[in-house]
Amino acid sequence: MIALLSGFLLFATEAAIQSLKLQGFIDKYGSYFGIAFLFSTGLTVMNFFMWLIGQGNHYRQERKFKGEIRGIISGLGPIEKSVLREFFLYNQSTLTMPIDDAVVAGLINQGLLVQASSLGRHRIPYGMFFPVSINRDVKPLIKRESLGYPSKPTNEEMNKLLELRPYWSQLEH
Repeated sequence: MIALLSGFLLFATEAAIQSLKLQGFIDKYGSYFGIAFLFSTGLTVMNFFMWLIGQGNHYRQERKFKGEIRGIISGLGPIEKSVLREFFLYNQSTLTMPIDDAVVAGLINQGLLVQASSLGRHRIPYGMFFPVSINRDVKPLIKRESLGYPSKPTNEEMNKLLELRPYWSQLEH
């Protein structure tokens, strides 16, 4: 704002200054306009370059994160894939799962799943069930096909997927 105002006062035509009745103000403080313009323009340019560098760093970190997540997804075992497939089978973004189950806990530790609430309940003999969601930053990177879930499964494929579900999945969600 200071750069714009001081730039206007420095570079405005005489007619513009007369019509805005700024001649007295310019006479009194005119010696400071150049310094204010250079200083504020320099700060603006410096902030712009810092923003550009920040955007570049954010882009690189996001690409690195996506690469790491894709690597984790491609390295998932069949049991881990079966847990993630539950979200597609139920077509829901949040399901209750036993967070003390080794596979679910591992997916949470890897950052693929997040605990959606601190309120849960104990189900004997299955453990502590809490609402769990796929991490919102990870969700676009998980494709049905990468989890062994065909886009249009046949009855035979669907029966096989249902057989491969986690042991705790038969409980209500």
